[in-house]
Amino acid sequence: MCGPGALPGTTALEQARSAGKFTPVHDVWWAEARKAHGEQEGTQALIDVLLLGRHLAHEHLVTGLSAALRAGA
Repeated sequence: MCGPGALPGTTALEQARSAGKFTPVHDVWWAEARKAHGEQEGTQALIDVLLLGRHLAHEHLVTGLSAALRAGA
């Protein structure tokens, strides 16, 4: 079952990518989080980041992820 505005046959992640809400910065950060913490914990960290996006402007979140990557965090 798809939510409002969802395209049948596409995943939420594909929809977020096509809408520009899940950027290449998200992808790199997620890969680094999984490398550092394992698949499950790294993915949970990504979910936490995505939930944080409910309270922060998208551009601020992406800037924060970029800064974390540059700092090696």
